[in-house]
This record gives sequence, C-alpha cells and structure tokens, in this order.
Amino acid sequence: MRVRLSTKLPITADEAAALVATPALLNHIAAPLLRFMALDPTVLPEVRAERRYHVRVLLGGVLPLGRQWIDISRHDAQDGGFRMRDNGSGDLARRWDHWITITPDNAGGCTYTDDVEVDAGLLTPFVWSFARLFYAHRQRRWRALAAKGSVGANELARRAAWHLRLNVELAAFRAARERGDVLSQWQSLERAHILSQIEVRPHLHAHWLMLGLSVRLGGGWENIGQLVRLVLAPLGSLSGRIPWGNTGRSTVSAFTPMPIPADLRDVLPPTIVKLPDPL
Repeated sequence: MRVRLSTKLPITADEAAALVATPALLNHIAAPLLRFMALDPTVLPEVRAERRYHVRVLLGGVLPLGRQWIDISRHDAQDGGFRMRDNGSGDLARRWDHWITITPDNAGGCTYTDDVEVDAGLLTPFVWSFARLFYAHRQRRWRALAAKGSVGANELARRAAWHLRLNVELAAFRAARERGDVLSQWQSLERAHILSQIEVRPHLHAHWLMLGLSVRLGGGWENIGQLVRLVLAPLGSLSGRIPWGNTGRSTVSAFTPMPIPADLRDVLPPTIVKLPDPL
C-alpha cells in the first residue's frame, strides 16, 4: 500500500536538500512520535551518505518497535530538484520504500513530497494507516522548521553537533568500561551528563548509567545519590530549574551549577552558554 503526501516549504530546494541529508532532521521531524537510535554505525554522521544504516525505532521515544534498515541512495531529478530513496525494511515492515522529492517553485520556495510504499504482510493496513499519520506529522514539522529560515537551520545544525558530541562521550564510556578504566568511565559520564541536561530522556539515561557503574563498584552513597537524581531530573526539567554544568555525581550537590567545560559549550543552546560561570 502506498502513501503520497506533498507540502510547500518557504525555503529553496537546495536548502531543503541540504537539511534532508542530515540525521538530525530525521529525528527532529519524527519527534515526538518516533525516535531513531543508531546501531550500525553506532554514531550517525552529520550528513547521511549513500549506504545502509541500522537503527532501533522507538514509539514516543520510549516503546521499542523493532529494528529498521535505512538504505539511502541519491537519484537524478528534473528541473534542478532533488531525489533521495530509502529502500528500507525492518522487523515491523518487510518493505518500507520511501522516496523524497524536492522540486523548486517559481516563488523561490519548493515542493516537498514523501512517497512511500509499505508491505507488512497481514499488518499492512495498520502500518499504512500509521505511515499516513506519521508523514503528515513529519510535513507539519518540516513546515514549522522551514518557516524559521536560517535560524531553524542553525538550530538543527547545533542540535546535530550536540547529539554527535553526546554519542562520542557515551562511546568513550563504553570503551573505558571494556578496558576496566574506572576513572575514564566516570569522566565520560560526567561530560555526558553536562550535555544531557537539555533533555529529559538523555538526562535520565546519564544517571541510569552512573547508577549502573556505582552498583558494579559497590558504591553505597553514590547508589543512593543516583536514585535521588533519577527522581529529581524530570522535576528539574519540568520546573526549568536545572543546575547547568553540574557533573551529576553524588560528590556534589544536585542543585549546584558548575562551570561548563569550554569544549562542550559550542554545542549547547546559546541561552545556556551565555550564563555566567558560577563562582
């Protein structure tokens, strides 16, 4: 079964094509319905090349929907446009053949089209219904982002850099865990925690990993401290009371802001970076 939806975007075809090639856009326009977590490669590049990517799909960012292969290829388009194909498949749908076409218009904007064919066996009508809802949602998110112009593109670029840096720190933690380097594990998790504070889910994940490390090391007070922080983290996000730069360890107060390392400041939102360092 097939879904085909189009929308007008107030940006040029070249600008839209540059954005559509980034993994950051994939998660931005899918949120909050779906989130894609990289499996192979474990850290998605800033720009998607023509290759296969293996991802885990999460409904609402939480509920697992299985794994998906994203198989990217670029194709010629008429009139200065852009075409990209994701000839994907996964646990839920054995065929998810998605074409993106971007065509310039005479007003300086462009027309963006999602054309997807799904095959999920007996579940095809249900998957098709969700696909129609999902791509309508994606295009609403596209229009909202495009309406911001260069500001929206800059926000997306910063978010891509933030996500990449966070994944690098988590990968460093896993590598340190493999070689049994406890100090490096804590250092990587502390840096990941600083980066994670801007969103609830990664913030909770950082504390969960800290709790796991503490339990493995037999830490008593650190265990209690991490359990408390797992409760406080979402409350802080909801209230807007975040101690920016805090390393997340039980060795410091959960309410104390701390200086943000210089090499992490460039990927955090400007409103946070411009805050004066605490004395």
